[in-house]
Amino acid sequence: MKRWFIFLIFLLLISFNIICQVDPIHREKYFLVTSRIGLKLRNEPSKEAKIIDTIPFGTFIYVDNMTSELEIVDEISNIWYKTRFNEKDGWVFGGYIDKRIEENPLIGKWRFKNIESYIWKYFWEGTYLYGLEQTDNVYSGEYNLLGNRLILKENQYSIEDYQNGEMILNSIIIFNIEIVFINIDYIILKYEDGKEIELIRDE
Repeated sequence: MKRWFIFLIFLLLISFNIICQVDPIHREKYFLVTSRIGLKLRNEPSKEAKIIDTIPFGTFIYVDNMTSELEIVDEISNIWYKTRFNEKDGWVFGGYIDKRIEENPLIGKWRFKNIESYIWKYFWEGTYLYGLEQTDNVYSGEYNLLGNRLILKENQYSIEDYQNGEMILNSIIIFNIEIVFINIDYIILKYEDGKEIELIRDE
C-alpha cells in the first residue's frame, strides 16, 4: 500500500511539472526574429535540446504555445515559445524575438511585388479587398488568419444579377492559402493550385 502511495505521488509530481512547463492555453501571436545570426529552432524548450533548424533574422513567425518558467540563455532571462518553421515544429528562445508585433500582421495595405497598381487591403473587422487601385475592378470578402493559414471567403458577383445599380451576390468561393511571413513587410501567399503571390507592405 505504501509503495502504491509513493508511486501515485510520483505521478502527480510529473504531471504538475508538465503543466508548469507548458502553458495549456494556446495563445497564437506573431513575432519577429531579431537575432542577426538567426534563431535556433530546438526540438524541446531547453538550451540543451537538439537544434533542428535555424530561423533567419527578420523572419516573421507565429507561436501557439509557451513555457511558464524562465530560463537564462546568453545572460538573458526569458521563456520558450513553440513555433513552426520549414514544416518543423519546435521551440525558440524568447530573448531573440520581438514581442511588439500586432496580433494580426496582415492589417493594412499591400501591393503586388511585380504589379504596383494591384493592391490588397486587410481590415480589422476581418474583411479584405483586392484589385486595381483607383478603379471599380476589385474583389472583396472575409478572411481568417489561423497561424500560417489564410482562409479567404471571396464574394462572387455576376453581371446577370446586376439590379437597380447594384451587383447581387451570386456565390462565395473559399480559398485555403499558406501564408509565409518573410518579414514584417513582405509576405508570400501560396495557393493550393501552386500559384504564389508576393506582397509588399505599402503603408
